[in-house]
Amino acid sequence: MAKQQPRVHVWLMLAVLLGTAVYAIAEDLTLVTYYPSPRGVYNELRARGNVQIGSITAPADPATAPRLHVVGGADTTQVLIAANATQSNTNPLLRALASNGTTELFRLHSDDTFNLFLGSNAGQSNTVTGVFTQGLFNTFVGSGAGFSNTRGEENTAAGSLALSSNTTGWRNTAVGFRALESNTTGGANTAMGRRALRANTTGGANTATGASALEFNTTGDGNTATGMRALSINTTGRFNTATGDAALASNTTGGANTATGSAALARNTTGANNIAMGFGAGDNVTVGSNNIVIGFDIDAPSAAGSNQLTIGNLIFGTGVDGTGTTLSTGGVGIGTTTPTAKLHVVQEGPAPALWVDDTAGDTTPFIVTAVGSVGIGTTAPLNTLHVHSAGGVAPRLRFTNPVTGAGGADGAWLGQGGPGGPGLLPDFVLWNLENAPLRFGTNNTPRMIITGGGFVGIGTTNPLARLQVRTGGATVAGAFQNTTPGGTALTVQGRVLVNGDMSVIDGTFTATDKRFTINHPIDPQRKLLIHGTLEGPESAVFYRGESALTNGTATLALPAYFEALTRPEGRTVMVTPKGLTPFAVSATEVQDGRFSVYGTKADGAFYWEVKAVRADVPPLDVEVDKTTSDQ
Repeated sequence: MAKQQPRVHVWLMLAVLLGTAVYAIAEDLTLVTYYPSPRGVYNELRARGNVQIGSITAPADPATAPRLHVVGGADTTQVLIAANATQSNTNPLLRALASNGTTELFRLHSDDTFNLFLGSNAGQSNTVTGVFTQGLFNTFVGSGAGFSNTRGEENTAAGSLALSSNTTGWRNTAVGFRALESNTTGGANTAMGRRALRANTTGGANTATGASALEFNTTGDGNTATGMRALSINTTGRFNTATGDAALASNTTGGANTATGSAALARNTTGANNIAMGFGAGDNVTVGSNNIVIGFDIDAPSAAGSNQLTIGNLIFGTGVDGTGTTLSTGGVGIGTTTPTAKLHVVQEGPAPALWVDDTAGDTTPFIVTAVGSVGIGTTAPLNTLHVHSAGGVAPRLRFTNPVTGAGGADGAWLGQGGPGGPGLLPDFVLWNLENAPLRFGTNNTPRMIITGGGFVGIGTTNPLARLQVRTGGATVAGAFQNTTPGGTALTVQGRVLVNGDMSVIDGTFTATDKRFTINHPIDPQRKLLIHGTLEGPESAVFYRGESALTNGTATLALPAYFEALTRPEGRTVMVTPKGLTPFAVSATEVQDGRFSVYGTKADGAFYWEVKAVRADVPPLDVEVDKTTSDQ
């Protein structure tokens, strides 16, 4: 009972003093607890147009002092407001009004230990209910923040009208004027910035950072927008990522786009799966999908095209359609937007189209010049392909396949050096390491072959000799020519077999021993018949025949060409009687291709023979000195 006495006296004194204060407005009003009290004389109320709790020291200037000044005491709780049974979200713990006494500035209230609502109409509809106690862990700060929330949980809203339409959505965070204003049931959204995610209703797992970021998103989910107006008019598009002012600003339903950079993919509306990195990158893309655009203010080759790649308007790609581990079907172009191969390089101007070097600073191993010349080991190729070896390795091209194998003794090579090693030699070599032929052809037709056994066939793919030349029709199978007077066109050592005619058109035929061989006419299966030639120190012709005298004389005509073929000097005519009865016979010289025969027997038969020297060839040099090559 002793503890209640000070309280009774305080209220009695308060009633008296308050009554006195009405008539003594200029006086101070001091309320002191009954002394001695548990807290001493320091627990008092002092009023001079102001209210001060916890101190008896008057303010220096009451006009500028706070209307309510609470000086802390020894308790841990300095100000305690206890709600009554009628306190609710519409009957707050604390309200602040404007000077007119009616306009509400803000209110402070809470309906549970885990909720805090600060602001006019903030959290006004929140309801803590249900078997699992829904509507908890919400913090709403700002006029109208979380106004419609009923059973939504774990929401945080800071800003006027932030999350104001939310009813059951949960785990949302909204910071900024009208951030997530229209959200009703969407969950796990984060909106930071004026009007960020303002129109979102049921979309979830969106993150918007920046004024008007994802402002018009309604049901799209999984979007991330960082930057003012990023993804600002997106409505139902999903899984987009926009970083930068106005990135993906026009996107509405396109999904899975990634834009990094101010105005990146700014005009995309329904295109999906696009990637753009850089200021204004891909800002011409509208409805195309699966495009990759990288670089400052770089556009896609086609605004409505899909599966395109461009990096800095230097590297381009087509058919970028691979997903997972599936390879894309297109090609890569350097300097061209329309590659015709997996890698297509185009260079305009005098600079090389391709240059490959190593970090050791060695001789450039590979270069493609502006005119298309390829240099390997040289930076200044002199031909379309120029291979140069500056070290100890011979320049060679090696060819192998799964049949030959890829070992050191497999395949074939073309280049310089000796066949036995890699030494630097001037020899140019085409070398097949396999027991297989070398084939040569033109006009899509086989022309020559060198078999694995070393046989060479020209006009045949199955030569039966070291060199076999085959042809048909009037084509000459082989021709050898030495334009140097006295030079040798062909040297053959050993037997020469000719099956057919052999002609010396212009020149001489020289042999140490000239003979012909034929099958023996009587025993052709077992024997040959060999004859030699009749030789002399001149290039002579002869004609022979038989005739008979008429009245002891006869005139014979030689071929019409005789006079043109033979020299007039050195012609001889021989006549021989025919038969058992001898008689005398003689002949005249050949004149005008004719000669006459006379005999003692009026009708005597005879044999004749005419020899002459050819006029179309020079006389033979019978005895000559050997040339150096003949010695």
